[in-house]
Amino acid sequence: ACSAPLVMSQEGILSGVVTDGGLNEPLAFANVLIGEVNLGSTTELDGVYRIPNVPAGTFSVTFSYLGYESLTQEVTISAGEETELNVVLSQGGVTMDEVVVRGQATGQRAAINQQINSNTIVNVVSKEKLQELPDQNAAEAVGRLAGVSVYRDAGEGQRVSVRGISPRFNAITVNGERLPSTQESDRSVDLSMISPDMLAGIELFKAITPDMDGDAIGGTVNFTVAKADEGLRLQGRLLTGYNDLRQDFGQYRGNFSVSNRFLDGKMGIIATGNYQHANRSNEFIITDFVYQGIDVNDVPILSVENYNLGDKLETRNRYGGSLTLDYTISKDHTFLFNSSVGRTDRDEIRYRRRYRIGNNYQEFDINARQRKITLFANSLSGEHHFGAFDVNWRTSYSSSDQNTPEELRGRFREIGAIGDQIQDETNINSVASAYKHALDNTIFYDSRFNKTKVNEDRLTGQLDLRYNFNLGKKVNGFFKTGIKYRSVDRDRVRSGVIIRPYLVGNNPAVDDPEKFLQARGGQILMANFLGDYTNPDFYDGLYDILPATSAIRGEYATPVEGVDINAYNNLFGTNYQLGDQINYGGHIDINKIQSFYDAYRGDYQDDPFINSGDYNGKESILGSYLMGSLNLGKKITVLGGARYEQTDQDYTSFRIVGDQIDPDDPLAQIDAKTITRSEGKVYDEILPMFHFKYKAAAWMDVRLAATKTLARPNFFNIVPYEFINTSESMLQYGNPQLLHTTAWNYDAFLSFYNKFGLFTIGGFYKELRNIDFIANITITDPEDMFKGFALTEPRNITGISTVKGVEFDFQTNLSSLPGFLSGIVFSANLTVSSSKTFYPLFNVETVFVGPPVFFETIVTDTLRGGPVVGQADLLSNITLGYERGGFSGRVSMIYQSDALSPGNPGIGSTQSGVGEIPETDFFDQGFFRFDLAIKQKLTKKGNWTLMFNLNNFTNTPERAFLGIADRLRDEEFYGMTADLGIAFKIK
Repeated sequence: ACSAPLVMSQEGILSGVVTDGGLNEPLAFANVLIGEVNLGSTTELDGVYRIPNVPAGTFSVTFSYLGYESLTQEVTISAGEETELNVVLSQGGVTMDEVVVRGQATGQRAAINQQINSNTIVNVVSKEKLQELPDQNAAEAVGRLAGVSVYRDAGEGQRVSVRGISPRFNAITVNGERLPSTQESDRSVDLSMISPDMLAGIELFKAITPDMDGDAIGGTVNFTVAKADEGLRLQGRLLTGYNDLRQDFGQYRGNFSVSNRFLDGKMGIIATGNYQHANRSNEFIITDFVYQGIDVNDVPILSVENYNLGDKLETRNRYGGSLTLDYTISKDHTFLFNSSVGRTDRDEIRYRRRYRIGNNYQEFDINARQRKITLFANSLSGEHHFGAFDVNWRTSYSSSDQNTPEELRGRFREIGAIGDQIQDETNINSVASAYKHALDNTIFYDSRFNKTKVNEDRLTGQLDLRYNFNLGKKVNGFFKTGIKYRSVDRDRVRSGVIIRPYLVGNNPAVDDPEKFLQARGGQILMANFLGDYTNPDFYDGLYDILPATSAIRGEYATPVEGVDINAYNNLFGTNYQLGDQINYGGHIDINKIQSFYDAYRGDYQDDPFINSGDYNGKESILGSYLMGSLNLGKKITVLGGARYEQTDQDYTSFRIVGDQIDPDDPLAQIDAKTITRSEGKVYDEILPMFHFKYKAAAWMDVRLAATKTLARPNFFNIVPYEFINTSESMLQYGNPQLLHTTAWNYDAFLSFYNKFGLFTIGGFYKELRNIDFIANITITDPEDMFKGFALTEPRNITGISTVKGVEFDFQTNLSSLPGFLSGIVFSANLTVSSSKTFYPLFNVETVFVGPPVFFETIVTDTLRGGPVVGQADLLSNITLGYERGGFSGRVSMIYQSDALSPGNPGIGSTQSGVGEIPETDFFDQGFFRFDLAIKQKLTKKGNWTLMFNLNNFTNTPERAFLGIADRLRDEEFYGMTADLGIAFKIK
């Protein structure tokens, strides 16, 4: 019991800072080793290292960094004291005056050193590499790593899938602190909210440790924030851009950071800011198919039900900033405060034309929406060293706010629209030629105005205790334990109103006939709402998104007659005279829809079924862990332990019962009754984890990991809502008793490295249990009061889902070679994977069985196998760069093979790629995407740099197709974008 002070008195501490001699900046992730006693450490982002429990005496300390010349110095450790040893490492032994700064090679080298010095399985994007990439947000940057695919919206990366696992299964953290979800229904985070310019690096942990949050089946993406360096530093970028799809030069973005240290270096401050204005417009075609059985050759019969032609105009304004303060009381006591905010404002107008073949009508609609998404994160942490003991603590508050203050829609319909037989339903223009295009019978069908607000607040507290021990010259390590509490409060509130002028009782023209041009039946004509928007280059002129056809538009016009012209002009903001003609040269005008809404807001009816998505949820998670790490000599490291997490969930929503008045409109409801429902659940999970690292040689190591992780169900899936539509025989339920998903993850990786780079090959295997999905079935139980109703509800898959694959990662630069070859930088990774899970297979068919019954209804309600949603069999990233003197250029390629589409999941939505039967599954088509980045330093030291980026320069669209019949389901073009600007660094 009295030996601890004696042991402590015979030991000391070695600490210091390692500096890059070429850049004169702290060198992160350098290796520090006292060989005689097998004690070592790795430098932090600020170049600082600390080695406790060093026996008193004189030792040789070796400092190494892949690609740099190693340095060995002698140091004397005094018992009970801390000894400081600062060193400078240089590439190949060159001096600071001789070095040529090469950003690509430097960034690659930093990422490799961090990766090989880690005791777990991690991929890294270093700060230097972030500055070299043309990526405009964090999702695109993470997408460069092995095994990562990017989910895009209008061509912009937003969320990431790791090894084919859904984005909701990933943990997204900043300096280890988890960010709140930015999605309405699931747990994923929109990474476009995070500017890469404010980051010190990105870490992707594919095998987590017990001191990390356990809900990370895919992995943990951690964005690191650095401390300020010595001296005043100011840096930033200013770029202007071009959008090729809209031929728009009005793109621009900029960022800056300023940092310094004060109070004799004890306090550091970094302030950053960023702004971006981007045109994210796109053109799309979506085709809906209906399965009609199989032919005599057992080939599926799939007929086209709808064509949807869309033209969306969208601008995104993104701005944010961060403030980081660190304060050092002494070498043993430091504090760090970080606060960041990101905001994205999205303004969009969507024009759409729809050929509804299955229903024999044609529609035109316009939808205007404003969305404002805010992500706010604050954390305060402390690190304290008491000899062999380390005490770390952290508290944080973060929130996300998704606000749609305005969403206004107007829809117009031509009924009985097909006049001739469709000759070729697979050809849109052939379908269009069969329609009547009766403009005098295209009427105002409905208009909606909705608001949505989703807010999530997170409060976290964490305490970690670590004891470092040394059991002689060959064995050392640490024990670590900790506790963490996380509270989540989430609300969603929606309100909506609707008017249906096609109904006599909801038609304002009945009371105000003098204000509207009307069809023969008294309905309001679309002509009242036409504007001047046109896009003759829609799909390179292949298709027509305007009303009717160009020939009909050239001959037909609607006369302005039978109205009170003053009242008409006041309502629609026009300046017509009686007898004027309204031509059809433009699409619907959203301002006229807005004027109509303003004038007849009192006639719009509340839509209580919009409120069926309202909910309040509270979730608290208590976690604790115990782990240890053991270094056995210089070659073997073993890390193991377990994490315990208890989850307490409580959600409140509504039970809504009503009838429907429009069979074609699932939201057209009357007589709705709303009842509040609350339900909760408490469950716990123990998560064992084990890591093994064997450094077989100075140039090679083997890593193994077996970890258990979990994923909590999507928010809305566990909300206790009920939507009962009696007239349409429809049921939609939430499922508060839905089970959480658990996974065992197995990894084995082999790495080779030297001064030229890194080559890694590894395999992974995952077994997932209780994955949740949206089931769509028909109730067939004769004893059920809802027999015959279509039921949609979340359920758990009963079988075991598996994901397995192999990853290859190769990174090299030839900077140590002479002449032309020294400028080459190359990196490539490839992931080959496969997966299997289970989906519901439900089908009801009536077959002939002969007398005396003749016909029998056969119900198929089982499971079928299929790949995991979003999992691509092949993922690859290749980058070839060259830098020499002040020039730096690189071209990058991303390839992703076909993958079962994740669709666009919304509240209660079933729009993933999983159909009710295999014949209706749809897949995202594989693609190649190419980017180019060029830089030219304008000064010798690189203080001013000219930049040019070209993104998606092959104009690769996003496509999805039906897998069995290979039918194109949807296609979206968003074009090429370019940036030109300047970067500066002043210090």
